[in-house]
Amino acid sequence: GRLYTRNGQLQLNANNEIVTTTGQRVLGYGVDDNFQLRESTPEPLSIPLGQERVAQATENAFFTGVLNPAVAEANQPEVLESSVLGDGAVEAPDATDFTLADISETTLPLGGGAVAAGAGTGPGDSGSPDTVRYRWAYVDGNSQESSFSTEFTTTGDGTEVTISGLPDAGGIWTDRVLYRTEAGGSDFYRVGLMGATGDYTDASLDAAIISNPELDADVLEAGSYSYYVTFYDSDAGLELETRPTARIGPKSVTEATGGRLRLDLSEIPPPTGAPSSRFDQMRVYRSNDDGTGYFLAGC
Repeated sequence: GRLYTRNGQLQLNANNEIVTTTGQRVLGYGVDDNFQLRESTPEPLSIPLGQERVAQATENAFFTGVLNPAVAEANQPEVLESSVLGDGAVEAPDATDFTLADISETTLPLGGGAVAAGAGTGPGDSGSPDTVRYRWAYVDGNSQESSFSTEFTTTGDGTEVTISGLPDAGGIWTDRVLYRTEAGGSDFYRVGLMGATGDYTDASLDAAIISNPELDADVLEAGSYSYYVTFYDSDAGLELETRPTARIGPKSVTEATGGRLRLDLSEIPPPTGAPSSRFDQMRVYRSNDDGTGYFLAGC
């Protein structure tokens, strides 16, 4: 006879039929060869493991919803359109040649060597002792900065500070950049590029640097990160964006205090052909430090 059960521990028998733990077959409504539901009489449900089922293309789609009675009725007809999420005529960027070797962790530069000056130390207002603090970083050919050094300090009443003993720039790094506080201050301002090698003399007064860009010392937390890259048309009227590349990563940040990852995107060429010629930016999407969720990281 027909029975009812609340036991959800179901399994398959030798005929691939769904049964209870005591062997009773579970009944339900099956489908015919045209995938139409047979609602006449409940029948044993089977899972066609190892059998061929011919897939069919979707023919109809239905959209349902509820009108909000709290919204005032419209008095002007208009056509509602969703935003364009992509253009099927534009292929996704090809990141085949992009590998993890094109993502490098920017190691923390050393704090700096000797600090000296011919007429005292400290480029603040001469005549009274001044204490200034420095930090520096490497710079690549695209003006991207590495992680920043720890602070080093000098005190004196002169108008120049000669910084020596810093490591030379090399490899992907083409220059070095210096940031400094005001005398007795805590905010770091850009002093300037120091060149790839050699010593550097800082003779900038406080008034000359406080209008310069401030130090952006943000770093990634230690963790594992993955990326997607798209090409983007910044035209406000179009805002067309390609499909993303395949996932790039994961790549780890191992510095306990955090660090930065440098992506060399030159190995990702833009799509070719119209309307690809309109793309004038790249967008980079990044996961958070536990590898979940993707967010726009930069352009």
